[in-house]
Amino acid sequence: MQQEWLGEFLGCRIAVVNSMGVGLMTLGSIPLPKFSSHAKLYLDGVCVDTNPALLTSRRTPMLRGRVEQEGHNHVVEAFLFDKGLGVGCRVLVDGQEIPLSKR
Repeated sequence: MQQEWLGEFLGCRIAVVNSMGVGLMTLGSIPLPKFSSHAKLYLDGVCVDTNPALLTSRRTPMLRGRVEQEGHNHVVEAFLFDKGLGVGCRVLVDGQEIPLSKR
């Protein structure tokens, strides 16, 4: 399953993509579910950070990048977190949340 969130800051397109999957592994002869995840942060179509962790808390950014505009670096932080039966996403630029649309 793949989810994508899109936003924009000073003309820079911001995309967060999270892919999750479930497979099987064995412990001895016992089959167990194996969960995998991979998150990516894109700024203007360029992947600037990746993280294979399943999810983080709402307070810890999972992905980070920088947008340079007129000589100033703006810090981009993406938070991916458990949201009941799905995944939630927040993106902050310089500590301010930006609106996202889910694709």
